[in-house]
Amino acid sequence: MSPFLTKHKVHGRDQDRDCIISKLTSEESAAQNLSVLAIVGNGGVGKTTLAKVVYNDPAVKKHFDKAVWLHVSVYFNEAKITRELLQLLRRDRHEDISNMKELQNILGYEIKSKRVLLVLDDMWEDNRKENWDVLLTPLRTNDAKGNMVIITTRKSSVARMAGARHNINLHGLKDEEFWPLFKECAFGDENHQGDLKLQGIGRKIADKLKGYPLAAKSVGKLLSRKLDYGHWNRILDNSEWKDQKDDADVIPALKISYNYLPRHLQKCFSYCSIFPKNQRYHVQWLVNIWIAQGFIPLADQHTQAEETGRRYLADLIDWGFFLSEPPRPSLLMHDLVHDLAQIVSYHESFTIEAELKPPGDLNIIHVTVITESAYYGQFDGTVLPKKERVIQEFAKTFCTLLPKKDLRTLMLFGAHDSSFASTFHHELGNEIRAVRVLNMEVVYPDLNMLIPNISAFINLRYLWLRSFYRGLELQLPEAICKLYQLQVLDIKDFNPMTVVPKGLHKLRNLRHFFAREQLHAQIASVGDLVFLQELMAFHVRKEHEFSIAQLEKLNEIRGSVSI
Repeated sequence: MSPFLTKHKVHGRDQDRDCIISKLTSEESAAQNLSVLAIVGNGGVGKTTLAKVVYNDPAVKKHFDKAVWLHVSVYFNEAKITRELLQLLRRDRHEDISNMKELQNILGYEIKSKRVLLVLDDMWEDNRKENWDVLLTPLRTNDAKGNMVIITTRKSSVARMAGARHNINLHGLKDEEFWPLFKECAFGDENHQGDLKLQGIGRKIADKLKGYPLAAKSVGKLLSRKLDYGHWNRILDNSEWKDQKDDADVIPALKISYNYLPRHLQKCFSYCSIFPKNQRYHVQWLVNIWIAQGFIPLADQHTQAEETGRRYLADLIDWGFFLSEPPRPSLLMHDLVHDLAQIVSYHESFTIEAELKPPGDLNIIHVTVITESAYYGQFDGTVLPKKERVIQEFAKTFCTLLPKKDLRTLMLFGAHDSSFASTFHHELGNEIRAVRVLNMEVVYPDLNMLIPNISAFINLRYLWLRSFYRGLELQLPEAICKLYQLQVLDIKDFNPMTVVPKGLHKLRNLRHFFAREQLHAQIASVGDLVFLQELMAFHVRKEHEFSIAQLEKLNEIRGSVSI
């Protein structure tokens, strides 16, 4: 439950770090049931990094019995956050329980008589104090005293709403603190004393970054790629600096780095604007989505495409556009880097949430719908607010906004109910046949309701379904077997009792079937899936469709198969 601890020294924040640790471990805090501390500052100033250093400090670890770190989305949902806490503490989200008091009782039992530190990173909600109070009830009623909550936020109004007893306000680093960080990013050594002329150019560039660590890391990465006067002077004189609105504007610095990316990497990076902010990017599925969109061509040897994609992603990490979190297999993207992705892809990608509408004069081909905005963050997949008419209107509205004819990507993030779904299906009909990537969250047990006409999506290459019904037996629609261009079927969230259609072997282009081992074993005539990359289990039976001979054609399989 510990976030990835940054490898680098946190420059210029020693006093802030010591102040926070002192407040967390003080006798005054230990005497309180619950205290809230807020780290407030603009994006890119280093709030999350400072919080991570505090969270991982040995004195803090020793002081608290349990410590949990959560990222909070724009839509604050106390039920969703409670489930995430239970997942981290008990490895169980308790999806079968819809009553909030029951969930909180379970959480209260889990932390009973234990001093808890909870970090809520990147909070935006500053209005619904009653929801905030509900979330904190188990901590407030805990037998143990000295429970602490740290929030990081860009808005001082969030700190006020949360009732923070202590505020740590971060600003850009002072010159004497920022320059060593800049040198570390550009030269690889904060004590670098070489080439005074290059350092002089570097000083002028550093002045433009206004003490913001994120800007130093981005521009520093770019400078480090070529330590010569011409390259550094071109960055110093870059026209993007003219768009810098104020001292807190980091986007021009990020845009300069983006402009230097090779074209193929620009395309892969800008596409990531369709994912919600703070999405965890898993290497395998991101690469496969890029392949499905044609950003990485399929070579004669099919396995080369995945290898090429992983190399693209490694390059983007090296350029600083993604953050790796070892030992976790997922990647992260900073909020402001995501803002950059949205800026450079505005002509073809758009995210629909609440009343936000895409410009009508652009060729939008990639669309994300944040469905929880229809519920104002109050639907976590089980507890549905009584706003059916509003929800139907939202579904109708976003369907009219979709550029149906040329749409290549449609992603629905967040829970949505059957009322939303039925409106969605009725309005869209057979109109989005060009879609290559489709992502949906299943929150109703009848999968035939999912997309009744899914076989009409003849160009679909990546189908990603997630389910809240992990305890129910689900049956994949037979119509999925008519998606002959499908390369990836991702249903790894579905429970082992899910029934796989008999005709799945007809998907001759299928490269990945991300699902539980029990579902792999259900595939009849699996030998027809000659491009399949992995097969977790194969159960030999008397029928020809399950004979051992089926494995002879599967030359692309990597790893082991359980027989």
